[in-house]
Amino acid sequence: MWENFPKDVLSDICLRLPTKTLVICACTCKTLLSFITSPEFMASHNKKSKDKPFTLLRYYIEGEKSSKEYFALHPDNGFSESNLMFRELPAKFRRCNRCFNFVGSCNGVICLSDDISSYTNVIYLWNPSIRKAVEVPYPNFTFGPCGPYDMCVGFGFDELTNDYKVVRLVYLENGWQPNQLPPLVEVYSVNSGSWRTITASRPMYYVRHMFMFSRDQESYSQCYLNGYVHWPGFIIQPKKGAHSLEEVWRVIVTFNVRDEFFGEMKLPPCLEGSSNGSIKLKVTVCCDMLSLILISDGKCDFSIWVMKEYGNMDSWTQSFRFNNPAGYPVPRALYFRENENLLILASGCCYNWRSKNALRVLSVDCVRDQKEVLETLEGELKGLYLGSYREGLALFNEGKTVQDDEVKDEVRVDELNAGRILSKNLPCGCDIAKVILNLKIEHLQ
Repeated sequence: MWENFPKDVLSDICLRLPTKTLVICACTCKTLLSFITSPEFMASHNKKSKDKPFTLLRYYIEGEKSSKEYFALHPDNGFSESNLMFRELPAKFRRCNRCFNFVGSCNGVICLSDDISSYTNVIYLWNPSIRKAVEVPYPNFTFGPCGPYDMCVGFGFDELTNDYKVVRLVYLENGWQPNQLPPLVEVYSVNSGSWRTITASRPMYYVRHMFMFSRDQESYSQCYLNGYVHWPGFIIQPKKGAHSLEEVWRVIVTFNVRDEFFGEMKLPPCLEGSSNGSIKLKVTVCCDMLSLILISDGKCDFSIWVMKEYGNMDSWTQSFRFNNPAGYPVPRALYFRENENLLILASGCCYNWRSKNALRVLSVDCVRDQKEVLETLEGELKGLYLGSYREGLALFNEGKTVQDDEVKDEVRVDELNAGRILSKNLPCGCDIAKVILNLKIEHLQ
């Protein structure tokens, strides 16, 4: 029957269906399977998915009896309990560390790397929407042939060949000197199923292995946008007036996923040459713009810079500034949702920012001055990640199925109904209310 449908009609029907329904349809007959898994339809589905953005929250809770790694999705077009997805990591994902580093996500595919504190070389590409995963084979540059090293991973998508790629930069240790430059570089392609060494184009900068904050030490500072992977790049130089070395921010290192070459983009002038010790820097995507989240070493203020015109270095604009006139620790700025609400992490006790309990992820509407509790996190929090996520069909053909009994979905209506909106009517005795009410959010542009 389906083979008699005009392709444009069939496409219009399928694009209206949820991703999970499409997976079921693809299993019913060869015609639908061939159509739904075709590169043309997948490209159309990716474009359609951009109209339905989610905020992806990944976190790891370390408890006395058990520790778990969770993934939650929240619709960006408003809270919808029926659409909330909450999952544990598939049990068959083997790892040696307590949790995975979260590298990034693209078209519904999540890249996870087991490299927090050991040379395990385990990387997974996982599409939770269709319950498919690819275990990336061991890379070429490992501890055996290379000895001690530091490394960084990036993840992106080649639209021309419909291929997902992982790029790995390996900095060999050089005794007491800084690690070797340029790094060894290799690229894994899902289409080829193997690693390939890159020698023609290698960066002359270091890229930060992880975003060095205690609460999200298992999340990379990297992002994919407009066909490029981005990392903050720095050099190591002698510290003025001292017999020691310091890390100094210089550029944003880029990697062209299609042509597999490296480049660089200038930082805002006020950031170039600043010390890694005084300013922590995260590169991300906010509202489809390349963005930088900055935190000072004293943790008393944050700022967000956006590149309003991609590739135009003169378009860097300080979009938001955060400070707390009362002197309390400022909640952490994390991410901008597609609805332009700001996500921040706030402690339940403003006097004890590093408290292990009562952490809340808040979605702040800066225009209406409303704060929504997106998540309440209890226990010792590690591996926090927040970013955009769009469901997709990627890895349908290449990935192995993760069985249903290995993934648990829950809709936690009762837990999330409590305290949805924080407003100025909160009782003064609530510590978190004091923190938020004292937080000055200055919208600059």
